[in-house]
Amino acid sequence: MKIWSKLYNITVTIIHGIAIGIANLIPGVSGGTMAVVLGIYQTIIDALHAVFTWSSEKWNALRYLTILGTGAILSVIFLSKTFLWLIETRAQHLSFFFIGLIIGSIPGLWFSQDNIRVSGRNILTFLSSLLLMISITTLTPEAFALTGNPLQTHFLYL
Repeated sequence: MKIWSKLYNITVTIIHGIAIGIANLIPGVSGGTMAVVLGIYQTIIDALHAVFTWSSEKWNALRYLTILGTGAILSVIFLSKTFLWLIETRAQHLSFFFIGLIIGSIPGLWFSQDNIRVSGRNILTFLSSLLLMISITTLTPEAFALTGNPLQTHFLYL
């Protein structure tokens, strides 16, 4: 029975790594955000701490990080061309899919925090950031009319 438990834990860790790797391929989503949503962020931080402080759990932590990293690397290797093809052929569909993933991760991030306060300042910051994000993605470089050269107007986005 113990072997099945170990195999299950390894499989779940690889799947978590794959999810983190996929998140790293998606524009606007980070692997850290995915780790928070999956509930393993603190485990990763603790494992890194154990490895770099030479604690007694160093080898278990290193094994966990290796398995997690293997899943992330595999997903990047095998799915990056798929995402590139999707971006080239189904850009609008993929954009809405990414937006859905980002919006869908908000409740997980919200409920993972214990001391979130809703205040007028926080709402104003959120709305102004949302407005800035929407304006950057919807306005064309020609709308800014800085120069006649479209290549120079892309520096505004940086």
